[in-house]
Amino acid sequence: MEPAKFFPVAVWYNGSFARAPMMARKPLNAKMIKRDLKLIKEQGFNSIKYWVDWATCNPKEDILDFAQVKHFFSLLNGSGLKVIVQIYLDSAPNWIAAKYPDSLFVSQAGHKVESQASPGYSLDHPEVRKAAGIFLEKLSGLLRDEKALYAWDVWSEPHVVNWSWFDYMGQEPWFDYNEHSRLRFIEWLKGKYKNIGDLNAAWYRTYSSWDEIRMPKYVTLSTYQDIIDLQLFTVNKMKEDLAFRVEKVRSGDPNHLITSHSAITSIMSSIMDWGANGNDWEMSKVVDVWGTSYYPAHIGSLNPYDPALSGLFLDASRSACDSSGVQFWIGELQCGQAVEGLKFGIPVGPEEISKWTWACISSGAKGLFYYAYYPMSCGEEISGFGMISFSGEPNARSLQAGKIANIIANNSELFINSKPPRSDVAIMVNVNVSAMLAALRTGHNRLTGALVGTYRILYSAGIYPDFIDYDNLTPKTLSSYSVVFSPLMFSIDETHSRMLAEFVRNGGTLLSEFRPGWSNLDGETTCEIPGQNLADLFGAKEEFVSINKESYISASINGWESKFAFNDAIEVLTPLTSEVIGKNEDGKPVITRNKFGRGNAFLSGIILSSYFEKNRTEDIKSLVLNLIKDSSAGQKKRSVSSSQNVEIRQLISGQERILLAFNHTNSPVSSVKIYTEGTFENMTDMISNKKIPFRKTKESIEMLLDFDPAEVKVIRMR
Repeated sequence: MEPAKFFPVAVWYNGSFARAPMMARKPLNAKMIKRDLKLIKEQGFNSIKYWVDWATCNPKEDILDFAQVKHFFSLLNGSGLKVIVQIYLDSAPNWIAAKYPDSLFVSQAGHKVESQASPGYSLDHPEVRKAAGIFLEKLSGLLRDEKALYAWDVWSEPHVVNWSWFDYMGQEPWFDYNEHSRLRFIEWLKGKYKNIGDLNAAWYRTYSSWDEIRMPKYVTLSTYQDIIDLQLFTVNKMKEDLAFRVEKVRSGDPNHLITSHSAITSIMSSIMDWGANGNDWEMSKVVDVWGTSYYPAHIGSLNPYDPALSGLFLDASRSACDSSGVQFWIGELQCGQAVEGLKFGIPVGPEEISKWTWACISSGAKGLFYYAYYPMSCGEEISGFGMISFSGEPNARSLQAGKIANIIANNSELFINSKPPRSDVAIMVNVNVSAMLAALRTGHNRLTGALVGTYRILYSAGIYPDFIDYDNLTPKTLSSYSVVFSPLMFSIDETHSRMLAEFVRNGGTLLSEFRPGWSNLDGETTCEIPGQNLADLFGAKEEFVSINKESYISASINGWESKFAFNDAIEVLTPLTSEVIGKNEDGKPVITRNKFGRGNAFLSGIILSSYFEKNRTEDIKSLVLNLIKDSSAGQKKRSVSSSQNVEIRQLISGQERILLAFNHTNSPVSSVKIYTEGTFENMTDMISNKKIPFRKTKESIEMLLDFDPAEVKVIRMR
């Protein structure tokens, strides 16, 4: 893909009050649209995200009606705004079900989903897929020569089944069990197992032909490889379905960017829940741009985001884009109060708009799409998420967003070319572990808690790690880091264990927790844990696992000692070549360090990360940071830091830098010393456009700054 030359800062707008994914079902008000487009441009936005749904444009099998779309684009002439077109296939025409009654989504319990504006129909049905492809090709061909067109978003927040709640089905259902999905699953199995005998051995079945295979629906006490295969098939299917959409749009329009965006970083979602989920590292491979939705003050157990959680969501999504070499966009950026029925999120003002927008930019985002210009006009989210009111008048939020858009536009080359500094610390994520946890009937929060806890510990020390994906791991990828965390490395094969051993042998530091190599990728355990030859790397093996009870852990490393409470499962270890640095209250080894080649491999028999996330035990944070103290990452002086609790991020563009400083408190902070390396001669506040005084020392440049409550400072260093 060619380097970016444009940084879209857009609002979701479709010329009516109809909420996405729906389009207006009455004639467009040209006068209102002209007014809105003029105000959108005047406020500072350079683009809009306009949506088109299949149902509206293809109401009957023999009718493809794009009159409303063409009318809207005609009204764009002279507005100076570019357009990113969001396509919705989940809002599908009802003639599909009438002609193809076997196209309905089906749950594992056999419930058939009769679409109610959403979620549409199964693309596994060949005729549905054909009809969807025709719609995509015709739409993209129709608009490809429009001057305002900039890009296509072909799938908003991908799930197999999108945004419908099936309370009548009881426990959250799995999808899709449509007969055509079963046939597609069988084809995938043929690619993996080659012959029915190998599948029978893995699944412990006695099928005599592929046609007999049924999709697994539940977990048994016996093999769980069938449930793992179902999940890995779903991940692959979603990637293929995204590639299908890309292919059809590109056949009609080969010239414009194609993007898609997840609802949330995939590391936070189990595969089969929530309508089924893909893997960001795989989805990003088939588009020009990948991204995520970012709703820091939505409604849910994770909201509102604290600064560390916010950083994780953005850094994980950006890491997936970096892995695939594509741009990172924020497909949906919250700009109004969350509403779900009678549940309301925190109020959203210009301070939140500023903090959230600059957070996205600081993580490397190259496109921002505020959701939405007008509030939700109907449905469960009625009156929520709007940037302005239905009066159409700008307000403090829209003006704040527009102000940032103008700063980006006035420094577009700098923002387009800038990147976060390369991290020398990585957290490994593994979709096979997610699949295994489901097969173990264990909540996915076990994994997310470990990932978030690890990130939070590093974040507290001003270390912003990358996330690396197990299935896309290479020796070259590993060699670019000095420290790799691998929380809950339950499932691994020998190829990857050798890769990790080589990483440590060459001087890297590896930290893993609790039963690494418990299972291979075929769902089988080994005679010892750690499995897959990891015992040599860690220099220890498991003796036994004790039950959950209140216990105390004593740890000592690098002159640091502590004793802290711990209440979770504890894996007692037998050292082989490793030294013991942590013991339980009975004096049994539970944390070891093994010097392997030029590096260190740490094994913790307790899940430090998720326990820290739950209890915020400061001694656990200190212990983990001491474990990496001897690594180059631990010894490395942060290139930028502050004397008080102000988060500092950087973007680098050639010899210039952008320093972003976040006061995450609701109180003013005075006399904050900010230290940064470099030979800069000019410091400019990009928000006020004022020079910032600084002084040089032998080792750094120092600035003394005051912050208003929740203030963000953006400083250009030249």
